[in-house]
Amino acid sequence: MTDDRKYIYVKCEKIYVSDEIYKAYKKQVNHEAYLNKSDKKHKVYGYEDYKIDLNSIVDEDVDIEKIIETKVRINDLYHALRKLNDGKL
Repeated sequence: MTDDRKYIYVKCEKIYVSDEIYKAYKKQVNHEAYLNKSDKKHKVYGYEDYKIDLNSIVDEDVDIEKIIETKVRINDLYHALRKLNDGKL
């Protein structure tokens, strides 16, 4: 007697599922395979494909803190000028 029940593996464990769940699962698996094949065909790579340490590409000449501080000060000045123009200061 053959077992025609559908199953999927979850964390190396065989789980029996309904036909509807099995079809949805297989559809997703096939779609992921299609996307991976398409990415390879069109030479599309994700960041995880590159063995780059993000710290190695940091631009040491850019002072992020100074940029943020300057933008906050400009924003404060803009609000103060608007209050002056409105006569609320």
